[in-house]
Amino acid sequence: NEKDFWKKKSRRILLPYLAFSTLVFFPKVLLSQFALRPVELSWQSYFHQLVIDPTENVMITLWFLPALFIMMLLFRLLRIAFHKMKLERYRWILLAALYVCCGAYYGITIEDDLFYSRIALYLPVFILGHEMKTRNRCTVPFKHDYGLAAAGLVVTAMVAFVDNNHSWPYLFFMPIGTAMVIAFASIYERNGWRFLDHLHGAHMSIYLFHWFVQTVVIAIFRKVSSESPALVYIFVFQAFAIVGGIYIPLLLHRAMNGCKKNPLMKCLRIISGL
Repeated sequence: NEKDFWKKKSRRILLPYLAFSTLVFFPKVLLSQFALRPVELSWQSYFHQLVIDPTENVMITLWFLPALFIMMLLFRLLRIAFHKMKLERYRWILLAALYVCCGAYYGITIEDDLFYSRIALYLPVFILGHEMKTRNRCTVPFKHDYGLAAAGLVVTAMVAFVDNNHSWPYLFFMPIGTAMVIAFASIYERNGWRFLDHLHGAHMSIYLFHWFVQTVVIAIFRKVSSESPALVYIFVFQAFAIVGGIYIPLLLHRAMNGCKKNPLMKCLRIISGL
């Protein structure tokens, strides 16, 4: 049912985006003097970070939620158009053409329209992932798993040295990065590993709440470190930001599921889209 689908996705994606963007906006205004990205108290500023350019959201990582919703909407519209025009047999050719067009749009608009540029960049990858999932092609031949994973790690390291004002490198990096994720998933599954299974179902909570943990870690790091901090300081704080950013939200997720009758946990469940 199309109506139920979009109702579910709105509750799961748009409600957390609206709730967290609003709840964090006012505290960040009050603490702007300590923030890396100060925010002014005005309806214009609020509307801008919420609707006009979510990449400037007060919780910068939230930009992906409206982007994901828009990509879902565009994908549904494209699939309807393909079906009506009977173009399903040409989907891979059309996907490749879409990828090149979106990459060109990303290169043209990146400086002026970052949010929609990112949607253009990720949309073909989103469609590719959906195609691979629906056709049970989320694994690759075992002999290629480790090669793809290694190539992906090398390419990911190279991204740090790429000029963000040019789109063509990302046309090359994005599919390799996608292949790397699939390769790692294939390695994990084929070897029967289970060390990440305890995170199952908590991905949204980790995504939403890791920002709070990492913000606190960064604030403490800026407070206790000098202008040229020792390498050990950087390593310790980065490690805690990564580990704490995963497991503190995981504990909160379990608390929300385990204490459903608690008013606070119930409220957190609602705004988290659970």
